[in-house]
Amino acid sequence: MSWQGKSAPAAELAQHGLASNRDVGYWLALIMGAGLSLFVLPWVLLIPSELAQGNYEILAILPLLAVGSGLLVWGWMLRRRYLLIGPTRLFFDPLPGQVGGQIGGSFQLSHGSWVEPPQIWLNCVYVYSTGTGKQRRTRRDVLWQSEQIAWVRPQGMKTENRFVFDVPANLPINGQHPTRVARIEWVVHCEGWWRPPAGSTANNGKSVKFARDWNIPVEQGNAQSSLARPATLQQAQDQREQQQARAQVQAYLSPGQVSGQYQLNSKAGRMPALGLALLLFGAVFSAAGGFMLFLALGGEPMLWVMGPVFLLPGLMIAAKGIVFLGRGLQVEISRQQVRIVRYLFGIPLYRRRAVLDASSRLEIRCRLSSTGNRQVSTEYYTAYVVADGKRLPIAEGIVGKSAAEALCRDVGRSTGLVF
Repeated sequence: MSWQGKSAPAAELAQHGLASNRDVGYWLALIMGAGLSLFVLPWVLLIPSELAQGNYEILAILPLLAVGSGLLVWGWMLRRRYLLIGPTRLFFDPLPGQVGGQIGGSFQLSHGSWVEPPQIWLNCVYVYSTGTGKQRRTRRDVLWQSEQIAWVRPQGMKTENRFVFDVPANLPINGQHPTRVARIEWVVHCEGWWRPPAGSTANNGKSVKFARDWNIPVEQGNAQSSLARPATLQQAQDQREQQQARAQVQAYLSPGQVSGQYQLNSKAGRMPALGLALLLFGAVFSAAGGFMLFLALGGEPMLWVMGPVFLLPGLMIAAKGIVFLGRGLQVEISRQQVRIVRYLFGIPLYRRRAVLDASSRLEIRCRLSSTGNRQVSTEYYTAYVVADGKRLPIAEGIVGKSAAEALCRDVGRSTGLVF
């Protein structure tokens, strides 16, 4: 049996299970952090003498030192969390997972318990490269994703955690993409909050964020899992999804709705993590570019070229972060018209209006997809009114397709618009 260019006997997987990726992730962070820190350390020791001679360019080494130190701290935190919870080897049922059948399995916690049952995602990931040379980057796009609540079964001091997914037959299996220079990976990801055993001093008795992922083997087939998923668990998951979608809808509603008129408010700061990340990244680049231009005034002609290369993209990225943090949208929809006002930090920027008729409709579009290091795709949708030859946004930053659909159905019931 092989996947991702590696070979693993089925008997070995059946007996010992599959180790999670997290047991090597912290080593990678620690090694990279230590290597970078050791590389810049000699330069750091030279800073006092170089500054005394007026060579301020030496300060450019400090961001590298900060990155190396940050990687060391991050790796130490990851290792501490991993060792606190312990190994979580995944056992498959069926082995291997089946595209066109089911992918299922289980893993155990040797001690402790869940604050509530964790969430498990199954992802088919498209991995490819862009650019050439130093600009070459590896990118990961989630082609297909499904999620469910884990089936938690206490077994004495241990806890068994099961999952079973139905997988469409039209998805690719592990290995090279059939038509492109890329590869396909199948990843199981689990997240939840783990609680140490009663009376334990681990982490001072406080709950710990649990995160594990496994790159799993799959093949084409129709085999089914023997881990039957209880109907009550599926009902609980459906209810949770409905509650989450409804909570999303409620977050956009303006108080005092009028019959036949729908009022929506997409408040500023709906995606603070993304906005802050862009702002911070842009600020670092802008500061580096500005510092280079300052040094260029002292007679370093090459820095007149390098400075703008850092400064201009940095300013653009920082501006985008400010927009993400401060943009807001207020909308009023009736059976006759829709009116929107765009805000930035509470200041109105512009207004739009469209007349509604029988051909007017509602639609949703995914405007942003965030994967991050979890390999779990979070999609942010925008809802639109299409009318009078215009496509006007009425709600943005909606997390998940089901929430966006629920909001549009709600708007349609009040205004008569078709979704």
